[in-house]
Amino acid sequence: MRTKLTSPILVLLIVTLLVTFFVKPINAPTITITKTVVITGHVYDGTLYGNSTSYATAHDAASGTFYDEIQVGQQIWSGQYWVYRGFLYFDTTSIPDNATIDEAKISIEIEDDLSDTDFNITIQNGQPTYPSTPLTETDYNKNYYSGNGGQLDTSTIGLPGRYNITLTETGWINKQGMTKLCLRSDRDINDETPTGDEFVIIFHSESSSPPKIYITYTVSGDRYIFFGPYYEDGTACSTPVTVHIYSETQNPYTFTLDGDTETIDWVEPVT
Repeated sequence: MRTKLTSPILVLLIVTLLVTFFVKPINAPTITITKTVVITGHVYDGTLYGNSTSYATAHDAASGTFYDEIQVGQQIWSGQYWVYRGFLYFDTTSIPDNATIDEAKISIEIEDDLSDTDFNITIQNGQPTYPSTPLTETDYNKNYYSGNGGQLDTSTIGLPGRYNITLTETGWINKQGMTKLCLRSDRDINDETPTGDEFVIIFHSESSSPPKIYITYTVSGDRYIFFGPYYEDGTACSTPVTVHIYSETQNPYTFTLDGDTETIDWVEPVT
């Protein structure tokens, strides 16, 4: 039984006997499902940095240099100022279009904290245009990013490890494509000249500890109840059958139908 028709589902039976099953319709309200998904960062992530003997030049540059590892912050080293801006990408197309996002957390693994001066790692947004897909040198431009979608104070970082930043701006999550976020130091945002080292190194997507995003959402779904198996003439079949269900948007679901009912709660986008 399903309570609401949203999109077709293909049901494939792998059986050794000619059998059928029935989905018995009954009246029932649409169900609401709350689900948490974990999405690993995309390989487009990385760092763009600017450097110059002038802090203003490094800070305000229209383009930067790409670096695979993710770094966030600033420093003065060997007579030059360095400004590091990190970028995260997550493929969030698996979130249904009609879902309400209840909570989102960015999880990053700090490889090293090189902060003589502590700062706030700050999530900023430049979507839908920035950063580009994939990341390009001109995505360094500070004018492309704004807002404060959540922060991590580096004074709270002890040993290297995994830390979470609550994404307070859940509207920045793109349900129909790539979610793209910029990580900046609040001292970079406030145009404060560094006097030493004030940056962190974060493991990137191709490392053993990639960035992740945890998204909890609520969505309306469908409930299916399967009965059987039965022969074509309607008599019960004593041989169990394996049922595979495929959908346009959900992962395949497999179960054995052996005379008991099977209930499946299935989430489909409403279009």
